[in-house]
Amino acid sequence: GDSLIMDKVQRNATVGEVDDPLEAKIATNGRPLPGFEMRIVDPATGRDLPQGETGLVLLRGHTTPGYLNNPEETAKALRPDGFFDTGDVSTIDARGYMTITDRVKDVVKSGGEWISSIDLENAAVGCPGVTQAAIIGLPHDPWGERPLLLYVADDPVDLRRQVVRPATGVDGRLQRVEHPHLVAVDQEGVDRV
Repeated sequence: GDSLIMDKVQRNATVGEVDDPLEAKIATNGRPLPGFEMRIVDPATGRDLPQGETGLVLLRGHTTPGYLNNPEETAKALRPDGFFDTGDVSTIDARGYMTITDRVKDVVKSGGEWISSIDLENAAVGCPGVTQAAIIGLPHDPWGERPLLLYVADDPVDLRRQVVRPATGVDGRLQRVEHPHLVAVDQEGVDRV
């Protein structure tokens, strides 16, 4: 799939240095290698975003010439200026460190905001008793999409109390726009799929 190709591109486009701060080694994907240029752009407009803003990663340099045997996807991803659309949602900080936060295909786009499926899934499985979680973007008028959280729990769990309510509290795990609709799925139903 396309993610396998892009994963290999990203691994070969950024690197951490031996003398990088520990925080950068642990929390980022490193900085671009020589011969690579990276930009973070607004996916809707293609405009460059300021450092620290989350957007789509474009990569130019010694990358793949495109998708193997898939000229349609190559035409979508390879831009006239030579930048390649990686499909990754990332930030680049003031020191030049890139952090991949999600994949465009996995992000829920709601009311102009990008909601990370990974963040919501991690918040859910971080709750006691929740063994599996998945976010699906549901079509929604007027917001475009809204997140639907499907989850499996050992026992009945009130995720609204554990995941959604704390968002309005001090710890602020979730922004209000990220509050998902919740659906519990029993383990027997998951095993049948």
